Amino acid sequence: MSVKVIGASLNECINLGESRFLSLTERLPEWKLSCGKHSFKMLSEIFLPYVKFQIKVLKFLKAAPFVFDKVNNEITTSETKIERIFRQLVQILEWAYLCAMCTVVYRLKENGCPGKMMEAAMCFNCTLNLLLYSYGWDPNEKAVELLNALVKFDKNFDFSQKGTWTALRLTLFLVSTVPMNACFCILGRFLLDPCAPPYLGSILLNCQNCGTTDRNKIQWFMWAGIIIVDTFHIITSIHNSFFYFFFALLVTIYALLQYVTAVGKRKMKQGFKIYRCLQIVEILMNDFGKFRIMPSTLVVAPITQILALLTIVKFHDRIPLPGFLIFPMAYLLAMVGLTVLESMSGLLVVRSEYAISAWKIESTRKSVQGRQLRCLQSLKVRFRSNFLDRLTTLVSHNFCLEQTVSLLIMLDSVA
Repeated sequence: MSVKVIGASLNECINLGESRFLSLTERLPEWKLSCGKHSFKMLSEIFLPYVKFQIKVLKFLKAAPFVFDKVNNEITTSETKIERIFRQLVQILEWAYLCAMCTVVYRLKENGCPGKMMEAAMCFNCTLNLLLYSYGWDPNEKAVELLNALVKFDKNFDFSQKGTWTALRLTLFLVSTVPMNACFCILGRFLLDPCAPPYLGSILLNCQNCGTTDRNKIQWFMWAGIIIVDTFHIITSIHNSFFYFFFALLVTIYALLQYVTAVGKRKMKQGFKIYRCLQIVEILMNDFGKFRIMPSTLVVAPITQILALLTIVKFHDRIPLPGFLIFPMAYLLAMVGLTVLESMSGLLVVRSEYAISAWKIESTRKSVQGRQLRCLQSLKVRFRSNFLDRLTTLVSHNFCLEQTVSLLIMLDSVA
């Protein structure tokens, strides 16, 4: 079921049930924000092609039942019974694969291989994060509702700042190439070292001690089977997780940030109505990310940073290339992803507070508009009863550095 942006008040939408909330979706007025001679719809012309590509890949891999309806220009869900069984079977196998990775980490620890163990632990941690983003027994249809609402709102919100979207286009293009690049890197590592932990080669092959085996004894069908299974695992997990985290959550936050910046430059009479629509998109976004996306990001990503930085400092002399490259790459990806999420979320709070403050100057304190503004809340990225503030980025990175230093001191004292 698709959800469209609505123009009702925030309190009304909170008090309404889900069915009543969906019935209000046709009330969106045709409010336009024209910033020049040329109309440039962000989602329709920039973001939507990448969403369509992700949906086609997920449909081909049978990883999600999402379909893009060209007639209504919205995302729907559709799958046969066989496709559903296959998708759920793949989920079971993915989590079983993750458990097998955990056994590899434990085995390397027992064999006294700290370098290889840190490699396996890092890959296990990254895989866990990807699966937490994407895999549930049923697909996260709240992402579909969020994207449909954003597309609906975007059709009535025109931009003409053509030169300002270059960074967004480049970012979306680079993100869309990550699954294939990661697949080539991991498979290349497997070809150089068949026992590279913690992937399928280290699980199935006869890897002795710290992961060594005779390459000549590996049959051709074993090479082919491991490559096919690992390729499917990597492509499926990364595409699935990136669809939810990057193309649903981060792009929505970026869009809200651009919208509220433009709305803040408008007069209160027009801007206030549009701001209430943005609050509905905010509700959908927070409802989508509050249970799995945000908690797993804010818990697992700092662990990845701490583990990677600890290994770079403490175990760099025990891990040969190309295995060592995993750690700076994982650290940069976790740091950049967390920084972008927290920085944009904090900036969203600042920009929305700026817009509300500007409108308060226009209205008198005792007027109806003044009373409405006093009840108006800033847009925030929430999870449960918490939200990301402007200082969250500094607090998060400071925590990672402090914990890394503490672990280094503990390891030195033990040694």
